Amino acid sequence: AVVEIRFAPVGPPPPRLRGARGEARQQEVEGWLRSWEAQFPATNRSRTAQLSGKFAVDAGEAVKLVLVGSRIQEGTPAAELVPACALLAAVLPARLAGEGEQQYAFFITLLGSQEDVLPAESDFSAFIRSAQTDDKFFF
Repeated sequence: AVVEIRFAPVGPPPPRLRGARGEARQQEVEGWLRSWEAQFPATNRSRTAQLSGKFAVDAGEAVKLVLVGSRIQEGTPAAELVPACALLAAVLPARLAGEGEQQYAFFITLLGSQEDVLPAESDFSAFIRSAQTDDKFFF
């Protein structure tokens, strides 16, 4: 199994006004969720996609996605599917953007065979719930 952590903006830079801060755009987060779902075509999933939580920077809340089934491998034609795969993915808000800063988030995935990934589902969820560096915000 492979763990990947990315740190990327989830909204545009703020306007150049005193006190302006970057905002998170839900469509940015939804774009990431759709790209993960596209790797597991609905007709080839062995269980329904599970989406839990709602991404909310102000509340420090993450969204999590679980996909199981045959997956399209990057760099290969869509007809070539890798069977029995699972993906655990989450989008965690980074700290609230400061004045003049863009809002960021962490994109965390665990991808591999079903037999390797699914037993780690509860540990992955526990990590996502515990990943914070202050009273309210993640990282």
